[in-house]
Amino acid sequence: MITMFGDASHDGRGGIRYLMTDKAMTSLVRALGRNQRIDALAGAYVVVGADDGNVITIGDCSLCSR
Repeated sequence: MITMFGDASHDGRGGIRYLMTDKAMTSLVRALGRNQRIDALAGAYVVVGADDGNVITIGDCSLCSR
């Protein structure tokens, strides 16, 4: 879900970070509807390798500045 709807940006270390921003959450809710599991993704992120797409890390950045 996060890689499909999250806002993508390069992390400067060879990875791509997908972050569930407010804009990304709005798109996700429009596509799938609102529920508790969807709401829990707000602020979540995943970093994947730019060359192979393997997951490097996942986390919650709900307190980070966006």
